[in-house]
Amino acid sequence: MKIITLGLFLLFSMTLAGCGSTGNLQNQESHEVTSEDQGFAAKDSALSKFIQGSLFETRGDYASAILEYQEALQYEKNAAILYALSRSYSAIGKHSFAAMHGKEAVELEPKNLDFRKNLANVYLHAMDLQGAVRQFEEIVTIDSMDNQSWFALARLIQSSAPLRALSIYERILQYEGERWEILSEMATVNMTLNRLDPAARALRKMLDIDPGNRGLQRQLAQLYLRIGRQNEALGILEPAYEEDPKDIETGAMLADLSMERGEYVKALELYKSLRSIAGDNLELKMRIAIAYFGIQQRDSSVTPTTIELLNELSTEAASDWRPHWYLGAIAATSMQDSLALIHFQRVTELAAWNADAWYYVGSLRIQNSEYIPAIEQLEKARTLHPNDVRFAFLLGVAYDQTKEEEKAIELFRQGLKLSPNDISILTSYALTMNRLERFAESDSLYERVLGIDPENHLALNNYAYTLAERDLQLDRALSMAQQAVAAQPKNSSYLDTIGWVYYMLGNYTEAEKWILKSIETGDASAVIYDHMGDVYEKLGQSEKATEYWRKALEKDSSNESIRKKLE
Repeated sequence: MKIITLGLFLLFSMTLAGCGSTGNLQNQESHEVTSEDQGFAAKDSALSKFIQGSLFETRGDYASAILEYQEALQYEKNAAILYALSRSYSAIGKHSFAAMHGKEAVELEPKNLDFRKNLANVYLHAMDLQGAVRQFEEIVTIDSMDNQSWFALARLIQSSAPLRALSIYERILQYEGERWEILSEMATVNMTLNRLDPAARALRKMLDIDPGNRGLQRQLAQLYLRIGRQNEALGILEPAYEEDPKDIETGAMLADLSMERGEYVKALELYKSLRSIAGDNLELKMRIAIAYFGIQQRDSSVTPTTIELLNELSTEAASDWRPHWYLGAIAATSMQDSLALIHFQRVTELAAWNADAWYYVGSLRIQNSEYIPAIEQLEKARTLHPNDVRFAFLLGVAYDQTKEEEKAIELFRQGLKLSPNDISILTSYALTMNRLERFAESDSLYERVLGIDPENHLALNNYAYTLAERDLQLDRALSMAQQAVAAQPKNSSYLDTIGWVYYMLGNYTEAEKWILKSIETGDASAVIYDHMGDVYEKLGQSEKATEYWRKALEKDSSNESIRKKLE
């Protein structure tokens, strides 16, 4: 503490340089008090107060120090006193006063680096970063070898001028050699700029300084993986894991990398080892389960183990949505819609923000013709995710299926405001308008779809069918139906459409050929059997016509049109 006092004293004394003692000698015999005598008296009083203030400062009594320094200033406006006063104000958090006095000290002695560093620190405490930058800029201009100030400057500008900060860091390294903290900052800045190779070089040098740093090893390996340098990542992870097989994080990274490289046997062995030491580490167990999920998509033999792991986690981590998400995905892939619905429903309860889960719940409900429950849940989803166009679409489909066409139309319109070129909405909207016999609007919508995607087979088929039903543009309808069938040659509806266009064209032989193909798919609806009966009626084969109408009625007993044909 005495060193600080002595330093301040010396600093103060230096400001008095140039004031010699010859004046006193010349006036020794005179009792007159000259202005020069008064000046020396003022300086002595200032020095006395300055010393007293510095003593208070060393004891941490900054309030008393400030009072002494202020009195000293009344005798002598001295840069050292202003500097000391600035420091004391800063110590008690009075940054505006600290900055004011610190600035005065710098103005009096602009080349004094201590004064400028103090002012820079005051600005930092006051969150005036630009002020601090200006001071460090002046400092390194005065003393270009002050690497500490260069470093402080680079830290301050690395978010606003990252490339200049990097050049400063490079300069410091040239003079001082590889320094951990400089390399760390360089890695951070390069990562921010997405300059991954230079960031990797900085991390590599850091690892050379501290080769046993596990966290740094993993960080560098992860970065190598991001830039596709798998072999270099492997060169770090394998030795590290061999050295410490209980290093869970390194083992997990190595297992993930093995799976990414297609080395599934090796990946499975690593995951099994990790499972044996996972213990109560739920996050690790989750990571292993998710990895197994990835493997089972390529190798179904691990599906039972994957399900077992996920089921365990759904109990152990009851509030975590992820096990249910992956279980739902497995169930959906294996066509277990009811089970998938249970799990995705649970995801919506645990993570309402997960829009995809709501989408899958709504889709599965609609797919299973559960329109009322679908509407209830999709309305909730739409409230939570008002800008997600998928929910406007699904709700529109659900309302359309419950014969609430006006609600469906409004939802389709709202969806198109969010996504004007959404093919799914445009096609469903067109289908609804067609069923309401608002043909001008439905035709316009189909034209809009084909303008966006001329090869959209669903729009081609549906538009061709409605034109055929209305006996309009039959040649164009045939061309569209042919395109649709070329895209999906085993689609029973598409095969029926082309047959029905031929029927409307009067080519009943071709109509018979295509509609029979539709029936042979094993997926024919009542409408298709009805069409087949109509074709045979035109061909004069009344027995066959009756046979197919009866099959149509078996599939749709409420269809009065078919019943009348049979009568």
